[in-house]
Amino acid sequence: TRFTTLMGDFTDTTKLVLNENEKKLLIDKVVKCIDEEAALCPDKVIYILSDSEYFLQYIKQNTVYKTLDGAPKHLENNNRNIDYHAKTFIDFYFIAQSDKVVLIQKDKMYNSAFSKYASILGNKSFKKIIE
Repeated sequence: TRFTTLMGDFTDTTKLVLNENEKKLLIDKVVKCIDEEAALCPDKVIYILSDSEYFLQYIKQNTVYKTLDGAPKHLENNNRNIDYHAKTFIDFYFIAQSDKVVLIQKDKMYNSAFSKYASILGNKSFKKIIE
């Protein structure tokens, strides 16, 4: 999932930050979609990756889905420290090694190509859900 600034985690090229009620509504929509996709593969462990630490914390605290350790960072930042960007590359590699990749884009979420390129690199199935 790619929320950009919607969850208020960080400053990005977009400026829109949702209020608490809007965040909850969007999260509910995204988790419902995740639940529907997870039901199609009940024997698999489902990992959720996102640019939003707010969303990942919600997933950890309120669902059975897994996340990777570390806080998401953003390549737009001019930080040249490799450790700063390591989580981004770990996420990309993890996606490339997954059995199936699903991008969920609801409402005002960003139309990211990050997971699609990871799926191409890993020669994995890719599905995009837009509403």
